[in-house]
Amino acid sequence: MGDQILLPHPEYFTVTGADGTLWRGGDQDWFPTSWQRRAGCGPTAAAVMTAYLAQADPDMAPLFPRCEMDQTGFTAHMCRVWNYVTPGPHGLNRPALFAQGLEDYGGACGVPLRIRLLELPARRALRPDWAAWSGFVRAALERGRPVAFLNLSNGRVKELDYWHWVTITGLEGESAVILDSGREFPIDFARWLATTTRRAGLVSVW
Repeated sequence: MGDQILLPHPEYFTVTGADGTLWRGGDQDWFPTSWQRRAGCGPTAAAVMTAYLAQADPDMAPLFPRCEMDQTGFTAHMCRVWNYVTPGPHGLNRPALFAQGLEDYGGACGVPLRIRLLELPARRALRPDWAAWSGFVRAALERGRPVAFLNLSNGRVKELDYWHWVTITGLEGESAVILDSGREFPIDFARWLATTTRRAGLVSVW
């Protein structure tokens, strides 16, 4: 499996449903409107990230001040984040749009956020290699920071939806551990990098 790095507080991603179901992160299907449910993967990932950071770092507590990790409270948090990390007609299809929205949300909460991103161009010759791509994720995780991952083409990784944002919480060799639709599961991250056909990106708070 190779080396492994996971965020130190996985319990900070657990959301409790009204019936006692334990979800891992949020689900865009919880949004109240059909457009939000269709386009809300980016705001959901941003809500998951900010909820984790608020619980893990006292200086970032205003990002999620009430820490309501039940489904109702977390959905309200998703809706607050939506007002800043707001999809356009094509969703949040560029990492810079996500990063700017996340920075704006932090500013509104009184928490200045230092944000870094790494883009994967569509042209294969211009792409970062596996060491650089996975290295960005590893560096963020080592700092205790989740990573938002934009995937416009899932390549040969059928477990991963295309044109979609998810949250990376760990690396295990060539696999990434992601949160999506209230679930946590691994994907073959190296295989994705080798087979994706469109641009992509990674965003994290530094």
